[in-house]
Amino acid sequence: MDEGGGENVADDVLVRLCQKGDKNAFEHLVMRYQDKIFSVLYRVVKDRDVVRDLAQDVFINAFKSIQGFQGKSSFYTWLYQIAMHTGFNYLSLARVRTTTVYENGDLEKKLMDTPGGSGNWLEEGYMLHETAQAAVAAIEELPDEYKKVVILKEYEDMSYEEIAEVLNIPIGTVRSRLNRARKELRRNLKPLV
Repeated sequence: MDEGGGENVADDVLVRLCQKGDKNAFEHLVMRYQDKIFSVLYRVVKDRDVVRDLAQDVFINAFKSIQGFQGKSSFYTWLYQIAMHTGFNYLSLARVRTTTVYENGDLEKKLMDTPGGSGNWLEEGYMLHETAQAAVAAIEELPDEYKKVVILKEYEDMSYEEIAEVLNIPIGTVRSRLNRARKELRRNLKPLV
């Protein structure tokens, strides 16, 4: 493949080239999806240094497994599955617990957008931060099968069909797990509401 010629080439063409041994085609796929995979992993792990290593693992695993990709789903969905599996495996092995929710400036923006505020932005900020920390901690405590559907639905804004495809489970299972996860979260967060 010519240098710079992969930007407009469809994923399935690049995948077929990769399966024939074209490493340059795989580099184009990495460039195309590295930011998305980094974002996905960050939502799961929440540690930029760890995410860099995990993202590299995702692409190494994808490269090693590219021969087995059959095109039953989009390449990105297949890659996303590898990323989610990698992220959740890391969490289950490392037992990472994080509570960082808002990055620089996000808290102030959230407070400004909150209707009916008391006017005491410092108190509101503290309460909002504490509630957000409790919500993240509650999600972290969910069983993995529930945590996965919550992250995909609430953070990634995926449809039930997309979640079913990524997790390779029926749509009914997605709905029931999400329903159970929400009930558990409501029960655990009830004192804060």
